[in-house]
Amino acid sequence: MTFPDVQGRCPACNGASLFLADGGYITCRRLDCPQPDAATEVIAGFWEARQHGAFTFCEQNVGHVTMPEFAKKITEKVTAVAHRKEAVEYASEQKERADQAEKLLRIAHDTSNKAEAALARVRRLCELTITTSVRVQAVQQARDTLAALDGKGQP
Repeated sequence: MTFPDVQGRCPACNGASLFLADGGYITCRRLDCPQPDAATEVIAGFWEARQHGAFTFCEQNVGHVTMPEFAKKITEKVTAVAHRKEAVEYASEQKERADQAEKLLRIAHDTSNKAEAALARVRRLCELTITTSVRVQAVQQARDTLAALDGKGQP
C-alpha cells in the first residue's frame, strides 16, 4: 500500500519526508528521525491552541496571533528542542570519549612508571655486579646491559 506524500518538512529532523499514514496521521518516513510523529503533534497543538480561549486567530496582526505565525513559532520550538537533544547527546558522547581517553592516559602513565622502576632495578643490579663480581663474563654482560639501556650498545 502506498501512502501519499505530504508537502513540508518534518519538525523533528527537518527532512522533506512526510507522508499521510494510516488513520490520517502525518508521519516522517526517515528511519533516523528522532520523533516521526512530530508533525501530527504540532497539528494537534494547533487544534488545542485554537480551542483555547487565550488565543484568537485572525488574518490581521493587530493584537492577535495569525495561524501561520503560530505554526511557525511552534515548528521553531519543536525544531529547537530536537536540535538541543542532538547537542546534548553529542556532548554526552564527547564526555564519554574524554573520560575514556583520560582512563587510557592513566593506564599508560602507570605502565610507564612500572617500566621505569623495573629498568632502575636492572640498572642497580648491573652496577652491583660490575662492582662486586669476580667473574669477567658477568661483569662484561652487566656492562653490555647498561650500554643497551643507555642506547649505546646492541640490545
